Amino acid sequence: MIEMGTPERSVVTTCAYCGVGCSFKAELNGDQLVRMVPWKHGKANRGHSCVKGRFAYGYATHKDRILSPMIRDSIEEPWQEVSWEEALSFAARKMRGLQETYGRRSVGVITSSRCTNEETYLVQKLTRAVFMNNNTDTCARVCHSPTGYGLGQTFGTSAGTQDFDSVEHTDVVIVIGSNDIVNPAAQDDPNSPIAGMPVLEVWKAKQVFVSKRGQGTGYSGIENPLFFKENTRMFYGDAKASLDKLLPMID
Repeated sequence: MIEMGTPERSVVTTCAYCGVGCSFKAELNGDQLVRMVPWKHGKANRGHSCVKGRFAYGYATHKDRILSPMIRDSIEEPWQEVSWEEALSFAARKMRGLQETYGRRSVGVITSSRCTNEETYLVQKLTRAVFMNNNTDTCARVCHSPTGYGLGQTFGTSAGTQDFDSVEHTDVVIVIGSNDIVNPAAQDDPNSPIAGMPVLEVWKAKQVFVSKRGQGTGYSGIENPLFFKENTRMFYGDAKASLDKLLPMID
């Protein structure tokens, strides 16, 4: 960092490591990235970050990073560096040929969970407006299909309906299979292995109900400080059975 000098400017951006969407200030000296600093006004992280987002940004200037488009006709051929115009024409020609041969449903797209909402929106728009089919998906759906289904059935959409700050204004929070994301040790204990990690401050709600299958030890188990808050109640065993008992009490 000393060799790169003092940053001259900063740009607010979105971390590219996962789909959480943490906001960072990319501090630059000219076009050289000096450091990544969690942005305190970020809605997803509010000034917190994991170790990867904070320090593992070397890929931005790595010598193996591909900076120009490359194409090849088959897997046996070597990659050829070409202009953007040639690369886009090549891709369009190949995909058009597939649809002409096998039908318009023969082409589909899958976006990465690292993409922003805006990027994913553009990809599905490309699929529906240009490829003229609905073959669009994201890898986030695979690992979050149970939560997506539950949210869709309950609220009509598979996306989150509130931001982090709304939690502290909630009457009742139900936590199922709690882990690091609701662990106050990230803020309270500087020696915690998850110190500095962004967390949902569920303990600020009026009442917290936690459902856990077992009583595993460790900071992500029953030693989670959340479980010792005065407004927290624990339910052990099968989550569905616990909720079947709990929900009539809330109503």
